[in-house]
Amino acid sequence: MPRPKRSTFTSWRQPQRRTHRRVRTNVKQRSAPVYQSGIYVIENTVNGKQYVGRAKHFPQRWRTHRYELNHNIHINPKLQNGWNKYGPSAFVFRVLEHVPTDETLLKARETYWAAVLRPWYNIQNIGGTRLGQVMSAETRAKLSAAKKGQKPWLGKRHTVETRAKMSLASIGRKKPSMSSETRAKYREAGKRRFGWRHTDAARAKMSEASTGNKRCVGRVLSSETRAKISAAHQGKPGHFPSEETRTKLQAAADKRKGVPISAEQRAKISATLTGRPSPMRGVPLAEETKAKISATLTGHKYPPRSAEHRAKMAVKATGNTNWLGKHHTPEQLAKMREAQQVRRQDERDKREAARALTQGTLF
Repeated sequence: MPRPKRSTFTSWRQPQRRTHRRVRTNVKQRSAPVYQSGIYVIENTVNGKQYVGRAKHFPQRWRTHRYELNHNIHINPKLQNGWNKYGPSAFVFRVLEHVPTDETLLKARETYWAAVLRPWYNIQNIGGTRLGQVMSAETRAKLSAAKKGQKPWLGKRHTVETRAKMSLASIGRKKPSMSSETRAKYREAGKRRFGWRHTDAARAKMSEASTGNKRCVGRVLSSETRAKISAAHQGKPGHFPSEETRTKLQAAADKRKGVPISAEQRAKISATLTGRPSPMRGVPLAEETKAKISATLTGHKYPPRSAEHRAKMAVKATGNTNWLGKHHTPEQLAKMREAQQVRRQDERDKREAARALTQGTLF
């Protein structure tokens, strides 16, 4: 006998309302998503050493690790050795943090956890950095031995296109200004190296390395190459500055003419030069240089020295026996007599001109 329609409708509606109410409750509980991607750690429970990595799907990543480790084909030799030594039961896989599937965010969080945990098993770059990679002394020795004698750029040059790109990239680029602290460090480092010399062992090694070096023997540079070298050295320290640079230097020197140096600045210059040997001491001047100096000083008169300056010179000269037992050469004496005669003649001419001007007989 069939059931009444009313009871059938009622029995169908009541479970439906309960099911609908239960589904809505579950939706509220899952409002916060749980990602299957993020940062994980594989830890050795015997010695506490860890491996940190990132994954887009935790179960799949752990299955991949176990497959490679069980088949002895894992890319990480340290983790593979630990797996072979302690066995699979000694390692546990734990999720450190759930992160959305974003490669940039995953790398950032992996770098963070690597900095916190300092995992021992990690040997590759962590999060795109060198964090956590520490080479042993044996590895560094092997790398050093492999690199010795290699000269990958020997005989090679950049192409014209590459040089043009490098030049274009450098145009308008200014070096960052150094802070006062950095400049002070440079000054201290320069003071420590002042007067420093290579040790005998270092000089012996340099001599041995240079012995037999005949790479430029018989090599004659073309006129074009010499012109390029000369143009490249224009304006550099130790070389003759260009005409424009000399003009700027002369203008700067003209501005400083007549400007007295303060006592503080003179004290600084004196303290800097005290005890410093002259770079030209013991270096003979070329004949051309001596001729230029002589031509420059001919007819040049120094300003009259003050009484204080003369007193200082007298104190310094007291007990000075540098010329004791020494004599000028005949050639030097002849030059000195000739120069003295020229000065005396100039003085007589000036006195005669002044006397004629006073008596009114000049015109």
